[in-house]
Amino acid sequence: MGNEPNDKASYEALLKKYLNYQCTESELKIVSSLLTDNEHKDILPELLHRASLKFHSEFKMKEDHGKALWNQVSNEIYAMDRIGSRRKLVFSASRIAASVMLVLGIAFFAQIYFFAESEVAYITKTTGRGQRLTFTLGDGSTVKLNSESTITFPKEFDENKREIQLSGEAFFEIKRDPRRPFTVATGDVRTKVLGTSFNVSAFPDKDIVVTVSTGKVHVSAERSASSQGKFLDNQYVSEIVLTTGQQAIYHVSDENLTSKEVSLDHYVGWKDGILTFEETPLGEVAEILQRWYDVEIQFNDDRLMSCAVTSTFKSETIDDVLEELKFIFKLSYTVDNQKIAVSGKGCE
Repeated sequence: MGNEPNDKASYEALLKKYLNYQCTESELKIVSSLLTDNEHKDILPELLHRASLKFHSEFKMKEDHGKALWNQVSNEIYAMDRIGSRRKLVFSASRIAASVMLVLGIAFFAQIYFFAESEVAYITKTTGRGQRLTFTLGDGSTVKLNSESTITFPKEFDENKREIQLSGEAFFEIKRDPRRPFTVATGDVRTKVLGTSFNVSAFPDKDIVVTVSTGKVHVSAERSASSQGKFLDNQYVSEIVLTTGQQAIYHVSDENLTSKEVSLDHYVGWKDGILTFEETPLGEVAEILQRWYDVEIQFNDDRLMSCAVTSTFKSETIDDVLEELKFIFKLSYTVDNQKIAVSGKGCE
């Protein structure tokens, strides 16, 4: 399959990425292949065990649990792939959909079955494009969930800690509790606080960005053994402490964690319905507008995507935004339902 991994470590990293909701479309195909290709079945119990160790602090699948889980689903997996005497993977749209749905079922089964052992009930909240959600956690903390985001948290927090999983973006106002630190897990990054307000952006295939609105935040990132960092609990980690107006960026490409001073409006204004852009490439602006307004934006010329946008939109419609961009860059556009085609000559 081209760039498919070929060793246990690569498969483990891919499964870990899947369990953190960070797989790309091409990687989902590989996960599907991993779980349906007969040649991998002997190593899957071990891989499920190893990948699960990094999935959630309460989700510690033992190796025999991995074997039990694999036995539970393997017959169904291989039944899907039988056509006469052949066992061939055919990655049509329907085949991929069926395989991915099975993968989702495995993850769901694992969570329900093994979380039940510790009697912990979990809640998952998800927003689609054009949707935003505000809610209160069991400890009194407030969460504002941005578009295309998912958060998973226990119905009742442990007496010693408060931990949640996030994919996408959310703004947190955490009720102070020195006895129970609050941790947001996003891929390899852990954001830990006692009581403060901060924003976390962790969309798939994007750098993870933590911005502090008030108080102090501790950010740490697991890194591969080849990276520089502090060795802790069998993982190399890098750590940064942030205060108000500071931001940490975990660069996915090189596993590097950096920090800088930022303008808060640019990164947390969305929670109040405000989108602020400062020399932001139009291509990146389009990605945000697509999530915010539930639209698809296409450019007739890729040069347009590098145009730098500096503007603020407060509770404006997509038509208002398009008209301003049209004026700034001398663009033209057409709208067909939720699809927007943008034309122009680029920027100097």
